Amino acid sequence: MTFLKDIQNLNKVTVLSASLLFVGLIAPGLLTIYLFLRPLFVQIESAKLVLLALAITAPGLFVPYFLSTVAANVIRTMKPEAAERFGTPLDWFALHTATNGFNFYLSLLLAYMLRLRFVTFLWIMIILLIISMIFEVCRLCKAAKGKMEPPSIMK
Repeated sequence: MTFLKDIQNLNKVTVLSASLLFVGLIAPGLLTIYLFLRPLFVQIESAKLVLLALAITAPGLFVPYFLSTVAANVIRTMKPEAAERFGTPLDWFALHTATNGFNFYLSLLLAYMLRLRFVTFLWIMIILLIISMIFEVCRLCKAAKGKMEPPSIMK
């Protein structure tokens, strides 16, 4: 019974972060391995499979996260009064993890339906990553101008 009580005592930020970690990072990587390297998916150990899945999907999270951090710091330097409008790093993690998951699932759906090769899948991912980074910079610029509230799905 203590396990159930421990689960009930988890706060919503922890549950949401763990869910986003699985849905936005681990699951897309597992699906990518399954779609393009099915024999490896069957043969490899579970822990190694999860690490490989994280290695595949992590750049789609950390590149936009790094860009957000740099852009927010540049805007904070130029306009210090706008600092509170950007949200917290935890909000950025949630936003970029969800975006990363969406990009991967869309690319995987296209690759599966159109029977695309891995290189084509990779190009689709790169294009979606660039588009999402452009939208992130636009979002940060709007936040700096005060035209929008800071996004927070962690509230």
